[in-house]
Amino acid sequence: MSLLQALEKVDQVWNLDRLLQQELEEEEIIKSFTESHLAYRWVHSKAGSIHMALNPSGKFSKAGFYGQADLVARHIRETGARSVLEMGCGKGFNTLYLAGKYPEVSFHGIDLTPRHIMLAKKSATQARLNDVEFQTGNFSTLPYRSESFDLVFAVETLCYSKYKPKSLMEAQRVMGKGKRFVIVDGFRTDEFARLDEDVQTAAALAEKSMAVQEFAVLSEFLTMAEMSGFKVLAAEDRTADIMPTVYRLARKARTYYWSPALSRWINTLLPEAMLKNSVAALLMPHTIQCGAHSYQAIVLES
Repeated sequence: MSLLQALEKVDQVWNLDRLLQQELEEEEIIKSFTESHLAYRWVHSKAGSIHMALNPSGKFSKAGFYGQADLVARHIRETGARSVLEMGCGKGFNTLYLAGKYPEVSFHGIDLTPRHIMLAKKSATQARLNDVEFQTGNFSTLPYRSESFDLVFAVETLCYSKYKPKSLMEAQRVMGKGKRFVIVDGFRTDEFARLDEDVQTAAALAEKSMAVQEFAVLSEFLTMAEMSGFKVLAAEDRTADIMPTVYRLARKARTYYWSPALSRWINTLLPEAMLKNSVAALLMPHTIQCGAHSYQAIVLES
């Protein structure tokens, strides 16, 4: 399916202008994740991951869902961190995995969605993990004392912040000097503004359908981080590693869009916020291949 064909399918089911005109505030983000809970479990990961798998081999494997946490684990070992915060912990997938590997480390997770925190707490209790705490909150006003953490990480979550400079400054505040902030997320490429209009439209649609107002442009984000007082230690392009997941989700989305009339009927039965994720699933192979989006692993030092 070509990009233009994919855009036509999305327009027939959702109406492009309606999707593009959405203004996404905290309430819409919470609604999207709450309504998408079962879809993530059915379609994406029964283990509770709500992020991309990292599969450097080029073949999809569920083990790749632990790839981002394994990146964080390396920094825990290198720095000897004893207190770690996950910003945007979701249902606790990464934090619980790391807490099982490092029982001597104190882990905290914060997330905007109350349902996520409820499920994370339940999982922590079931796993008998004692030094793990989860709470609801946003990135702009973190409920922690200054210099509380040796390491902070965020996996596919800073993209949801409409006030990224404030979120970065809050992360800086709760970290001690010389500590690391590990970010794994999607970005617009530096070439974005020069791409064809159809590609830019597809990228914006993919972002909005995931309840993201707009991905940051990579170079602008790195500059923003430096202006917030961070030093950029690394920015590694991991786009190729997520492609098995991207193609896997696209195959599922093509089934949904096979008959736009049937898709519209399904839309009357199931939550809209959940089904809109199919827009990103259908379009992201094109936005990545056309150079609009990339997936980066960034390490900052406070």
